[in-house]
Amino acid sequence: MKQLPVLILVTKKPVAGKVKTRLMPGASAESAANIAFEMICETVEKSARSWPGERRLLVSPDTKDPRLQDLAKRHNVLLGEQAGGDLGAKMESALCDALTDAPAAAIMGCDIPDISQTMLKLAFDRLTEGKNVLGPSADGGFYMIGLNRIEPGIFEHIEWSTDSVLRDVLQRMQACKIPVDVLLPCLKDIDEWRDFQHLASVNARYAGYR
Repeated sequence: MKQLPVLILVTKKPVAGKVKTRLMPGASAESAANIAFEMICETVEKSARSWPGERRLLVSPDTKDPRLQDLAKRHNVLLGEQAGGDLGAKMESALCDALTDAPAAAIMGCDIPDISQTMLKLAFDRLTEGKNVLGPSADGGFYMIGLNRIEPGIFEHIEWSTDSVLRDVLQRMQACKIPVDVLLPCLKDIDEWRDFQHLASVNARYAGYR
C-alpha cells in the first residue's frame, strides 16, 4: 500500500492559565483554555474530513487530558507528546519522525480556524505530487509547512513569535535548496482578544465564548 503524506497537528494541552494567555483579560483563564480546546476540536474534525493520510496530534507537555484522548480516538488521530526544545526543535523532530516512513509531511498549529477543508485537501494533493507547501500567517509567521524532505537544523536560531519568522524560514529553505512550490492563502491565527472577537462574530461555533 502506497504511503501517503502525514499531517502533524501541534498544540499545547488546554490548561487554564497555561494556554492562550494573550486572550486575557478579555477572557478568563478557564474560558481561554476552553477556546483553545474548541479550536483543537475544529482542526482535528476538519483534518479528519479532508486529509486521507495519517494524522497525528502532538501535545505539549503531555497527553494526560481525557478530552484530547477521546477526541483522538473518535477521529482516528495518533496522539503523542511533542519533543523537547524550542518550537524549531519540536517541529524538526516531528517532521523527521514522520518522514522516516512517509513521502511527505506537513505540520500545522491548531489556532487557525479559518483554514478550510479545501485548503487542507489542496496541501495534501500537492504534497502527494512531490511539491512543498507553505501557509503564511498575517503576523509574519506561518501556520503550515509541508515538506518532502528536511535538512537538519533548518529551524535553528529562528526568532519565533516575531514578524521575521516567515522571512527567516524562507531564507533558510532557499539555502537548503528546498523550494516553496505552493503558497497557501495568508490566514490569521487567534492570539489576541480582538482576533477572537472577530472570529466569534463570523463563526457561530465560538459565539458562546464572547
